[in-house]
Amino acid sequence: MGKIKIDVNQSVTSVLPFKPFAGFNNLCLGYLTKVEVTESEAKDSNWEYANETVPRLTFIFEQYKENADKKDRMFFHSELPIASIKVSGEEVTDENLQIMYQEMWKRIKHIHDQYIGTPNYKEIKTVPEFDPDATTEEKLAIFKKFYEAMAKSFNEGKDKTASIFEPYGGKDRKNLLAMKLIASTGKNRRLVFPTFVRTGFVEQAKIKNGKLDTILAFSPNETVDLGSTAVPAGAAGSQTEVSNEIAAQLLDN
Repeated sequence: MGKIKIDVNQSVTSVLPFKPFAGFNNLCLGYLTKVEVTESEAKDSNWEYANETVPRLTFIFEQYKENADKKDRMFFHSELPIASIKVSGEEVTDENLQIMYQEMWKRIKHIHDQYIGTPNYKEIKTVPEFDPDATTEEKLAIFKKFYEAMAKSFNEGKDKTASIFEPYGGKDRKNLLAMKLIASTGKNRRLVFPTFVRTGFVEQAKIKNGKLDTILAFSPNETVDLGSTAVPAGAAGSQTEVSNEIAAQLLDN
């Protein structure tokens, strides 16, 4: 056995996840800071893309901190290629495939739409088109090309050297988002965006009469409690009261 070298600069702590604000009826506040395409090899399973190099479109958000002394919290949302065969080996019906493709597009477009009206916003020109009957290799190539186009639509606005989501430093903080995250199902429970967009899961944070004015709302079966599926998040509703610090930030434009 050869020598073992230790990287003294390696981080030994995990990135903290987003934490809902109890005072905002369990909504989160955060900034989109990065959109990227990465690739990794899928583990051995019955999934259609098992043992293949699979692309993913990843959105990275940073949680708003009322106090600069608090630790950074991050939220990662990834879109993976849609498969016709599940990890269990079960084939997905044509009807469900249609829904899965449509909802993937809606989630991406929903996040992109939150920056309409910002100085560097540029609409998406790419027309998504997929072929569920293509070979596995062909589908992965299609998804990679699509994800790269979507990342570019976020990272290159009217000014191609800047993203459509503006830097949140300085006076211009219009890109602060109100976000609805819910507990996932399964063994490794974590906070995630809802699978279905419905009335929305993100929106530009707006202040009205000193309160966070939002249409974001939890359905009865949605929860932020990672320990139980039986505890509802409660209605986010509108006009959720916010702190003076956040109100001052949102009004400083």
